[in-house]
Amino acid sequence: MAQSAKRRRPRKSLTCAEAWKKVESTAYSLGISWHLGPKESKQVSEAFFLLNKPSKSTNQHKYRLFLHKVHRSCGLQGVRLCAAALGQNNVRDMSNGHRDALACKLGEKKYRPLINNPSFPSIVGDTQVTGLLEGQPTEEKENNYNEDHQPSPCSTLSEATTTPIRFSINNGDSNSSNASIRDLVNPDAGSLHDNGNHIQDDKETSTNCLHRGSLEVEEEYTTSAPSCHVNPYFTTHTRIPQDDWQISTDLANTQEIFEHASLEGIAAVFKGLICGAIRTSFPTSVKTYSKASVTTVFPPWGGPVDCLLSLDICESMVQALAMTLFNATVKWAENSLHIGFESGTTLTIPNSEVTLKGVGDEAIAVVFGSEIQQAIKESRIRLRELEEGKLMTECVSMIVTEKGAIVNLSLGLVRGLEIQKKLYT
Repeated sequence: MAQSAKRRRPRKSLTCAEAWKKVESTAYSLGISWHLGPKESKQVSEAFFLLNKPSKSTNQHKYRLFLHKVHRSCGLQGVRLCAAALGQNNVRDMSNGHRDALACKLGEKKYRPLINNPSFPSIVGDTQVTGLLEGQPTEEKENNYNEDHQPSPCSTLSEATTTPIRFSINNGDSNSSNASIRDLVNPDAGSLHDNGNHIQDDKETSTNCLHRGSLEVEEEYTTSAPSCHVNPYFTTHTRIPQDDWQISTDLANTQEIFEHASLEGIAAVFKGLICGAIRTSFPTSVKTYSKASVTTVFPPWGGPVDCLLSLDICESMVQALAMTLFNATVKWAENSLHIGFESGTTLTIPNSEVTLKGVGDEAIAVVFGSEIQQAIKESRIRLRELEEGKLMTECVSMIVTEKGAIVNLSLGLVRGLEIQKKLYT
């Protein structure tokens, strides 16, 4: 008697939580490598193509509707991440309820550095897709299919404006999928770089805040200074007390955020040029607080960054820091940012912010002091850079804006915890 052929087991559909973990994992990987692999690049290109073309099948229509929901809730960055992390098959097999819940969750998390990361690469074709989607937004009514429609945990999607595309100029390990400013300015020119520094152009976005995903928030407030460029990535949070089992369950999936370091803490940690560069006052409706604009974040476990230190820099000190860290000059003139290098190379970028990366060990010691220098050496990102033979580290970056700059430092966990205690006591 002939044996019947074995049937392939049906693919298990992803839940919202499982799909979100895949998105987070992809975002962390992109945060380290800054480029997509061939498979992910193909999935992103297919997703962008589908956004502007009629669906040819029911499966494509499901995927296209989901992509439009993600685009409306958190912009092209969310579309890019979902396409790279999930692809059409995984999204197609999800129930309507879990697809809606995932789009809603992405909208809620759109301002987190995990999602809104300026280091994420752009894919060839992004420019055309951005123009089409922003100029003529497509609105479609979702059709009901012959499947059980599970209610979404979120009844409505967050309203959001489309996140503008970001272009990057990368030197060293460039990837063909990256759309760069060089391609816009001079398509025939070679890669633009100077002394190992990486330059990234960030189009202006609306003021951002960071929302905690796994912990409930009892009190959330932000302070702003009209004359200062307040760090747009972070918001102060206060936890609701939880049971022990809740804390142990959420511990691996949560992050700790500390804001507004004490002036004494700044003096104890920093010993270099940075001491006089950090903003130190925060006017509110009640009074002005004498605190330093320093934010410390301990991301969820499992990611590449153990501790992130973010410093808000006064406008008057940007030039000195740029020269010491990156051996570059920065100057705003007629709404354009001009970046000059020792070799004579000049980059002019209109109406946008720029991220400078690539700093030597000696410059770190001069600007931040020996304690920060050692903490950077112990970070996992720096250890991997050393294994790859990279002398310049990207653990130090500076976002240059019209009203100052934001300096971000990636630190090792142990020394990061020690520094956090000094800064906020």
